[in-house]
Amino acid sequence: MLLYFARHGKTFSALDGRLKSDDEPLLDEGRTEVEGAAETLREELGHVTPTHIISSPRRRTQETAAIFKEILRFAKEVEIDDRLAERNCDAFEGQPIKDVFAHSEKELVAGGMEPEVAVYERTKALWDELVGNAADDDVILLVGHSTALKPLAYIQKELSPGSEVGIPKITPDRVWQLVS
Repeated sequence: MLLYFARHGKTFSALDGRLKSDDEPLLDEGRTEVEGAAETLREELGHVTPTHIISSPRRRTQETAAIFKEILRFAKEVEIDDRLAERNCDAFEGQPIKDVFAHSEKELVAGGMEPEVAVYERTKALWDELVGNAADDDVILLVGHSTALKPLAYIQKELSPGSEVGIPKITPDRVWQLVS
C-alpha cells in the first residue's frame, strides 16, 4: 500500500493568520498550489491511479480533493471521512493562530479546544481501518488539514500523542508519502 497525505490549498483565514471555523473555499492561489502538487504526484505515480481519495468533510479539502481527482484521472467518487476533520478550534474563532497555539495543551482544552489526544484517536481509527483493509497494491490519497498530519506521523512512527515528532512545515504545494 502507498499512502499519501495532501493538505488543502490556501484560504483567506490562512493568509489572515486567524482561526476561522467558516467552511471557506480555496483562494485562486490555493488552487494553483494544489494543481502543482497534483501534477507532481501524477508524475511520481506514472500510470498508476489512486484506488481511493479520502477527504475531510470541509469545503476547502473537498475542493482540493476535486482538483486531485481531475488531475490524477480518478474515476470513482471521493470518499468523505469525518475522522480527517481539522481539530475543533471553534472556541478560539477569530484569534491569531500564533497566539492561540502559544498556550499549553491543557490551557487550550480548558478553553474549549478539542484535545489533541481526541484527534489522535480518531485519526488512529482511520489509519487502522485503512491498513487493515488495504491491498498491497492500493494507492490511497488522504486530503485534510495540517492538524491531521501530526497524529498520522505519531501513528506511523508508533509514538503516543505529545511526543516530539520532527514534522516539516506542512504546505499545500506538495504531497507527503506516509507509507510505502
